[in-house]
Formats: sequence, structure tokens, C-alpha cells
Amino acid sequence: MVANIRHAFSTEMIRIIENALEEQDIYVIICNSDDNPEKEEHHIRALLSRKVDALIIFPTETNATIYQQVVEEEITVVFIDRIVEGLCVDTILLDNHTAASLAVSKLVTGGHRKIAMFTLPTKSAISPRIERIEGYKASLNACGIPFKTDFLYSGELHTLQTGLTKMFQLKEKPNALIAGNDLVLREILHFLKVQKLTIPTDVAVIGIDDVSYADIYQPSLTTIAQPTEKMGLKVAEIILNRLENKEKKEAGVYRFVPELKQRDSS
Repeated sequence: MVANIRHAFSTEMIRIIENALEEQDIYVIICNSDDNPEKEEHHIRALLSRKVDALIIFPTETNATIYQQVVEEEITVVFIDRIVEGLCVDTILLDNHTAASLAVSKLVTGGHRKIAMFTLPTKSAISPRIERIEGYKASLNACGIPFKTDFLYSGELHTLQTGLTKMFQLKEKPNALIAGNDLVLREILHFLKVQKLTIPTDVAVIGIDDVSYADIYQPSLTTIAQPTEKMGLKVAEIILNRLENKEKKEAGVYRFVPELKQRDSS
């Protein structure tokens, strides 16, 4: 159950998990909720009616009731990328604080102190977005840079161009940008191209989540990569162990260390 199949991280995780499970003759059904809780609940109920053995979920945000039902029915379940408070479920995700900290530290090392961050909405309390913002703020503080509210924008994808325009109309403009994920990065790159701003001379850019075009974009893009293969294989391992009744211990949260991929945009 994928929250948004457009994310490069999501599609890569699906590929890794599907390959690992199919080697064990486990068939994988893929559903996309488009970050819509109602659609997600509909899909989950349909899957439960088909008596699936396990659920792997990139959760939305407001379906705690249906998640709890899955747990109470003792169906094996693993969450990816997002923590759902109050539920004891195996959860695989990035160390998001470290990811944002790596981005800030790299920019500061490059001489940048006017560092802005753009993310998708945080009103739904989606954990990686909030954690990356927290890591961004904490890292600025550790580097002796005051946090400026004008340099943080969170909004729907279709509003990011407006947010970027307003930020670059400020008297003091940012000279470095951190994209909270791959979809946000595309919006930033589009804006800078239209505005004829040069990377990294006019503004440095780092994206959290690696992208397939990072090496071939001009200039090549510095990213903070998730170890998707390790994460995907861990999901498959948990599923197999739970299904074979090898794994009896209480569910846990497994955080994976991000990697800075230094290229030319920062």
C-alpha cells in the first residue's frame, strides 16, 4: 500500500521488496492511495477481504482505526517511511534528522549561511517531513545560524512555485535551498531554470532523496540518499520471519543512516 507511487523512493522500495518476496513464492499486490486516507482505507479493506497474509504500508495519516484493526486481527504488517503514533508495528524509515543535518552541514561548509528549506505540507503530521524540518532547524542552531521563518516553506506541490517566488522577492534572499524530497526538488529546479538562476553560483541546491537524473542533470545534483536496498531487504526479512513464525519479539522501529552524495550543485 503506497502513499504516493510518484516518489522515486517508493517505486524503488517496491521493486526491491517485490523481488525479494517473489523469490520465496510470495505474490505482491501493489495499491496506490495518492495520499488519500479514504482511498487507502478502501484498498486495505479490499485486501483484507481477499485474506492477504501481510500488509506493507506507506501510511497516510488519519487511518489509525483501520491500522489498529489489522493489528488486532494479527495480520503481519510493516510500515515504511512514516511512524504512526500509538501503534506497535514494525516500522522502517530513514534517520531523517541526520539527513537534514547532512544537507545543512554540507552547505555551511561551502560557505552558505542563508539556507532555506522547502517541503510538502506538515499539517497532517507526516513524520519524515516534520523530522527533516526539525533536523534542519537543529543543524542551523548547531552551526550558529539563526532560524528564519521566512526561509521555511511547507505547502502542496502546486503551491511551491508561488512559495519560491515570494521567497526570492525578499530583501534578503536565500543562497542555498534544501528540497525536502524528490518531488519538491523538481519544483525547485523548474523555478531556478525559469528565473535563469545559476546553480550553484546564484544558489546552491541539495535534495533529500536521491533521483535517477542526479548524475546527468547540469550541474549534477548533490543529494542525501536513502539506503533503499538495505531498507527494502529489511522489510522482506521482517515479513518472512513473521509469516514463518520465526520472529516472536515485539515490533520495533528501524532507522537507516542516509548518505551524502556529493556532486556539483552545492
